[in-house]
Amino acid sequence: LLETVLQTRERSLGSDDVLLAETLTSLGELARDRGELDAADAYLSRARAIREAKLSPVSAELGTTLSMLATLRYRQERLAEADTLYQRVLAIDAVARDPLDPRTLRDLRGLAAVYGRQKRLKDADSLWRLVLERQRRALGPQHPDVGRTLSNLGANAYMDNRFDDAARYYGEA
Repeated sequence: LLETVLQTRERSLGSDDVLLAETLTSLGELARDRGELDAADAYLSRARAIREAKLSPVSAELGTTLSMLATLRYRQERLAEADTLYQRVLAIDAVARDPLDPRTLRDLRGLAAVYGRQKRLKDADSLWRLVLERQRRALGPQHPDVGRTLSNLGANAYMDNRFDDAARYYGEA
């Protein structure tokens, strides 16, 4: 059914229309969430190509597609690519979104997770702290996302053998 919708949109809009890129991005997200990583890659890569050709290099729409692609690269264990994509997304976020926007916070969390997997624990710690500070301002100190970030800070501190810090973060979470 989804493939039929895609084909219909492509016939009516053309193969390089930004509205088609929106459909491809949605299909890529759906495929990624269903664990169909190859299909997600194809959809998101195609959406990226269209949006890069048609939109401003700092458009929020391009940032959305790149963010989804970065998340996919993370799930594929292609961490260097995820790192590069998240860096680009955060540059777009700095122009196109508020620092407290949930999508900006999501992208910061994504890059922090990449750094953690790459064992760049000091870089991850800095980002997790930034996320925590912004979440507290945007969501309040008792929000569940704040607790998750505290848990991530605890895990990061534990991996860095900072056991007292880990215990403090876990306790606060």
